[in-house]
Amino acid sequence: MENILSKVNANGLEITLTEDKLFIKTKSSNETFATRAINGIGVIDLVDEYNQELAEYHRIRDLNAGSIVAMGFGVVLVIVSQAANGGTIELMIGILIILFGLLRRKKSKELPKLLSAVRIMISGATRDFKFDKTGELSKDIADFFAKIESTFTSFHYNSK
Repeated sequence: MENILSKVNANGLEITLTEDKLFIKTKSSNETFATRAINGIGVIDLVDEYNQELAEYHRIRDLNAGSIVAMGFGVVLVIVSQAANGGTIELMIGILIILFGLLRRKKSKELPKLLSAVRIMISGATRDFKFDKTGELSKDIADFFAKIESTFTSFHYNSK
């Protein structure tokens, strides 16, 4: 069994560092990297992805607000048509507006979260492993990467 130098578990991403290898386990994969093959490693925030999801969230929210306004207008038309003693044209238009508003509504999404990724650079290629680093995990991840940095520095120093 290899000597485990450091280990961190961040919301579905488990990373284990030994003297010779880096093990990364996600919900869908289990990968191992030799430390001598890793050119660089770090944590990045996926800001572009977050901005796209946030723009989509706001677009759907605004679309739903417009649909609610249209349905409210349709309800007013239905009430006015009934008050005008059977105005069937207004009634039909009101019902059509309500139906249009119902069909136009989309399922609301949750407010997106800013995710991060562990990026590993290996001989010109990069691999990203996404995770959510909120709360106490930020400190654990920072400690873990400090340990990785010292391990890589020691490895490269000893290999000269």
